[in-house]
Amino acid sequence: MKVAGLILAAGKGTRFKSNIPKPCHEILFKPMIFYPLYALSKNLPLENIFIVTGYKAEILKKKVLENFKNFPEKNFIYQENQLGTGHALKVSLSKLHNYNYILVLNGDMPLIDENTIRKILTYTQKKIDLGFVTVKLPNPKGYGRVLKTEKGFEIIEEKDIKDESIRKINLVNAGIYLIKLESLLKEIFNLSNKNVQKEYYITDLISIFSNKGYKIEEIFIEDPNILKGVNNRKELEEAQELLREKINRYYQLEVGVTIYNEKEVYISIDSQIGQDSIIY
Repeated sequence: MKVAGLILAAGKGTRFKSNIPKPCHEILFKPMIFYPLYALSKNLPLENIFIVTGYKAEILKKKVLENFKNFPEKNFIYQENQLGTGHALKVSLSKLHNYNYILVLNGDMPLIDENTIRKILTYTQKKIDLGFVTVKLPNPKGYGRVLKTEKGFEIIEEKDIKDESIRKINLVNAGIYLIKLESLLKEIFNLSNKNVQKEYYITDLISIFSNKGYKIEEIFIEDPNILKGVNNRKELEEAQELLREKINRYYQLEVGVTIYNEKEVYISIDSQIGQDSIIY
């Protein structure tokens, strides 16, 4: 079973009000793009990893290569026109034909970890056509809502919601997909941009696959923080605080490091700190 990882990082991130690509904004001394790539690089059963670039692609490529010196330049895929996540998947197809499954995730998920990715990859053993990751949020604003239908599932993006009862649904799409390439090639050109954004959504594959009787699985993750996306500077701050606490807790409880004034200690995720170290 050959699986490739595909990180979507082409967007500008207009809500950041910035001249640099959103995935290049830093959390704990690393650009956001570092974190999904770091998780995918942790001895997982992946044959290859690709990154879709777009807005100011050279800045993003430079950030990746500064942190992952052995990342192959041929594994960057350029999306000239940012016409949505479904379009990003389309322009990537020429690089993906040698794989059985594609694991797709966003480049702005700084809390994603190896264990979560490993759980998702186990679904290849079920021979599914498509798996999509969900979480429950107390405040689902900004996320696509997951609807369970007679034939399977449907995801309605926030900007396309017209029914207020749907807006109240707190089961949301986390933006990670495991797709069987053979099935994807049959259906990807059925994606339409008939929506408020005039974009091609990966999420529409879920209703397409459901209506045609493909095998689809919802992959529910208990901890919503692991899948937290970052869409503006406030969410960037919140994500850094969550990650800072997670890393500090790991060193305190799993490694045996004493940390005083814990709220003032910021440790990079790839740091190496030995047992019985003391940090003031």
